[in-house]
Order: sequence, then C-alpha cells, then structure tokens
Amino acid sequence: MTMLSRRVIRLADEVHGVLEEARKLKINLSAVLTEALLEKFCEKRRETWLQENKESIESVNQWADGNGSFSDFQRPF
Repeated sequence: MTMLSRRVIRLADEVHGVLEEARKLKINLSAVLTEALLEKFCEKRRETWLQENKESIESVNQWADGNGSFSDFQRPF
C-alpha cells in the first residue's frame, strides 16, 4: 500500500479566497496542482531543449533555406 504524505504549503494571503472558492466547487486541488506542475515542467524542458539546440536548429534552417527541405525530392507538388 502506498502511503501518501501531506505537506503544509504556505500561500500568499490573496490566494486564500481562491482556495475557498475551489473547495466550495469541490475542485480537487491536488489534481489541479499536479496538472499545472506537469505542464510547467514540459514548458521548461522545451525551453531548455530549444536553448541547448539553438545553434543546430539555426544551422539546419540555413541549410534548408539554401538547399530546400530534406524531403523536397519526394514531394510530387
């Protein structure tokens, strides 16, 4: 059996009204937070990947600008 741990999270005062509204609407705060964090992780990983590969991407784009796409010869149009 997996044991779930609970942790106290400190929030800014202005957030408490939002939390109360969420509770009234029976919104699963844990699920919302998890989903939001996963989205943020993906966004940050994408930004990092793009930054780490910026030179390579630019190089391929320059090559394609001068020589066409790698698959141009396969397209009938």
